[in-house]
Amino acid sequence: MTEKPIILGGMDQRKLNVVVEGRRLFVPDPRLAVSTPLPITEILAVNLQGREGISEEIFESLQRSATIVEGMEDLGYEDKLRLFLYGAWEEGPVDLIHARTLLNVRESRAIEYIHQAIEDKRFKYQILRYNYLIKPNALEVRDLRRQGLRNPGVASRLDIPLQEARRIAQDLLLLEEIEPDPAGIKQNERFKLLCDSVEYYDEQKLTVKEIAELLGENPLTVGYARKRLIAVGRIARRSMAEVAKKRFPDAAKNRKKVELFRLTTSLTIKQIAEKIHATEGIAQHNARYLVRKERIPRKGKGNPRKIKIGNSSGNPREIMLGES
Repeated sequence: MTEKPIILGGMDQRKLNVVVEGRRLFVPDPRLAVSTPLPITEILAVNLQGREGISEEIFESLQRSATIVEGMEDLGYEDKLRLFLYGAWEEGPVDLIHARTLLNVRESRAIEYIHQAIEDKRFKYQILRYNYLIKPNALEVRDLRRQGLRNPGVASRLDIPLQEARRIAQDLLLLEEIEPDPAGIKQNERFKLLCDSVEYYDEQKLTVKEIAELLGENPLTVGYARKRLIAVGRIARRSMAEVAKKRFPDAAKNRKKVELFRLTTSLTIKQIAEKIHATEGIAQHNARYLVRKERIPRKGKGNPRKIKIGNSSGNPREIMLGES
């Protein structure tokens, strides 16, 4: 007589109750052995039966995650399991508890899997793929494109704008989740090569304009390629500070010069701009910034007060200021 089936780690673990040398043992039943692991989606469905406390919303979320990793045909079962548990962990502690419960994975083993997914460098790209496919419509577009539908058919089936279907499909091409449309294979290959080049030069901190000049491309085309690379996670969005530092490399020096001239002279903004070889607008912008930070007095506000010049690493000195 066999026990109730328990699907553990994708394998059918049904046992036979047998007697060997007077001892009752449970051994695997070779007639019920499963040679290949069951898909994670099937394991979730089988082990959900008879369980309580798992909302329909959470189960649908777990099934979507499982469908995503099962569709990554280049991954083995263990890697799919790691990625699935990582995805549940990203969603939150409740999702992770239900995920490992339905898969009969111990807490310590689940933590180990998640840690491996985060630390293993080869998983970086798989996580990028997962994080994109979990977005609305991305999984559906992937599956429909794999079924042979072209973008107009995908847009019609999902009731989404054609432009959105094309954008998602282009992102999926960059992630190598789908094959290019035969009708536009040359154009798609060219765009993919452009994105590879933009990614390389972006790592060198070049601006869109500089990349466009190097590649002989329109800056708008390079900007769009960079936008798509950001969408799929291949490059990071630059902070405003990084952009400003690149566009205005002398900004910090100019600001210090404006501060010094405003504190030690009675020059106007126009005269200061000429001194620092900048436009009047840049000098004015720096002066306003310094006023907000209370590093210089507002022009015309003149009760004498002490202001320190210098920084903590040097020898700051105090001077008295009146009306500027």
